[in-house]
Amino acid sequence: MPSEDIVFSGKFLKWSCRRFQGNRLEGPIPSSFSKLTSLTTLRIGDLENVSSSLDFIKEMKNLTDLVLRNSLISGSIPAYIGQFQSLKTLDLSFNNLTGEIPDALFNLSSLTSLFLGTNRLSGTFPAEKSEQLQTM
Repeated sequence: MPSEDIVFSGKFLKWSCRRFQGNRLEGPIPSSFSKLTSLTTLRIGDLENVSSSLDFIKEMKNLTDLVLRNSLISGSIPAYIGQFQSLKTLDLSFNNLTGEIPDALFNLSSLTSLFLGTNRLSGTFPAEKSEQLQTM
């Protein structure tokens, strides 16, 4: 099913948790996902065919769990993710991400798990990180 066919309106905008994994969705991740600002959990995995960027999550500041594993995400990790004060788990592994990892991620006091493996990221981890961040 082409993912661009997914449209959200009305009561769907109040969803708090969405999982789109193993559904044979074909990318890109539709811009309509940006309307789901009430989400606390978003899991999208195993997209096929077309890459997406992380632009659609910009207003999803209530996220506690963001898992976009093997979702053909490209581009860089935007610095604004460091402002997601409730984020506990961030898994962007197995994508096509490039550039440096924003330092702000390592200072998020809520972040406990960070998975960024199998990308083309550069730079080094900062010497200091949040005490809550236990899994990298």
